[in-house]
Amino acid sequence: MYLSLGTEIAISLAAPILIGFGIDSYLNTRPWGLLGGVVLGMLSFLVRMIVLIQKLSKEKNTTGD
Repeated sequence: MYLSLGTEIAISLAAPILIGFGIDSYLNTRPWGLLGGVVLGMLSFLVRMIVLIQKLSKEKNTTGD
């Protein structure tokens, strides 16, 4: 579970940044695509963390700890 979690977090941060960098390279709009990618990556990471915390708290409540 935790290995896939690390991969999901890395991808949720890296993919929008790389896409933004690619858009900058293609459209010559530096640094706006990269900055947009950073913002989207951070939002994606935040959403992923909220979902994970909710999932783990639900699991903890169902196990009776």
